[in-house]
Amino acid sequence: MASNYGSVSGGDIFFASRLHAFDWNKSTPTDKLAALVQATEYIELFNYIGQKAAVQTAIDSLGECVDLSTEENQELLQDAELSQPLSFPRGTDTTVPVEIEQACYLIAKELLAGRVPEADLENLSVKSASYGGVRTTYERGSNVLNEHLSHLIPSAHAFLLIRPFFRERNTFDIKRTS
Repeated sequence: MASNYGSVSGGDIFFASRLHAFDWNKSTPTDKLAALVQATEYIELFNYIGQKAAVQTAIDSLGECVDLSTEENQELLQDAELSQPLSFPRGTDTTVPVEIEQACYLIAKELLAGRVPEADLENLSVKSASYGGVRTTYERGSNVLNEHLSHLIPSAHAFLLIRPFFRERNTFDIKRTS
């Protein structure tokens, strides 16, 4: 079972044609893999459009007029959900979208550079800092948050790649139960 999107060799190929890839290139394969796993964890925090591919396949196998709320069918769907640990592929896709894989590489590179998304988010509210007398002033309630950092994604480029896959917050699924 895959525990991350992409691969170390895939990241090497991805960054071979890019500038400013020093942090990826200087890292060991072990660190690169750890960064990919952590980047995947960040990507997995979101609610995405559609169903996991394994769940969609299970639904399709049941046919059109089947009651999905029966205990037997719920068990089948739960097993399908558990059989695919990551959110992608989704729907009828059989592979992870290129954008998700690339986003994973970009986030991993930022993590290898020492970026900590939680710290970046907190630092956005710093209004001023002094070293003599050690004084830091925070501006709470400010609208200066960058969207990617407010979602704990350390790369704006990566966030732009995964954003189109998000399920909109103002939509919801209605499931009819008997």
